[in-house]
Amino acid sequence: NPNFIVSGNTITNLSSTIGGASGWIRGIGSVNSNGTGSTCPLWPKATIQNNIINAISCFSSLALANVNTSVGIQFGGSSNATNTTDTIFIRTNTINNINSTNTADLSSSVAGILGTNGIYLISLNRIYGLNNSSPGTATFPFVTGINIRASNGNTGATSNIVNNFVSLGIGNTNNISHFGILNNFSAANGINAYYNSVFIGGTATSGSNNSAALYRGSELF
Repeated sequence: NPNFIVSGNTITNLSSTIGGASGWIRGIGSVNSNGTGSTCPLWPKATIQNNIINAISCFSSLALANVNTSVGIQFGGSSNATNTTDTIFIRTNTINNINSTNTADLSSSVAGILGTNGIYLISLNRIYGLNNSSPGTATFPFVTGINIRASNGNTGATSNIVNNFVSLGIGNTNNISHFGILNNFSAANGINAYYNSVFIGGTATSGSNNSAALYRGSELF
């Protein structure tokens, strides 16, 4: 299987100002597809470490829970088969100031780290200052520090989220849900979350969207 190593980079001041409904932005990202006409499954594995990612913003009107508008690091695995043996390492990265800047009432979403279709070890990352500008008046905008949407592997295999620092919501007054760690419950395998520090602040002036330090389930609860 191909091994991707992304290490020691500084990625900053990226922005997308187009307001279309399909736009998104990633500091570091992978494509979870093998390309048109490909018949051989691409089972990538990766080590993404020691990167600094900040000042990333997107003005898109995208409003899908499973496709975040702005993400610091995303690894998508493979779309036509899942690597059930190799662990994806995402560790010792600093991710801050990741933003969805559209102020319309959208179910937009922001994530520090997003992983799907694989087994992950996510450790020793610092994630803070993630912002969503939607007011959440009649919608469900949210911000997630670490999101594992599909932890899939061999029987008994689990993803591990260990010793991360996540701080969200400071200064927020909108009706935004904040999740320190989120695991979508449709995944075949669970996660282990050990020794993480999660802080959720802010005071919404109105609304009833929920927040949690650790939540397992659909984002749209």
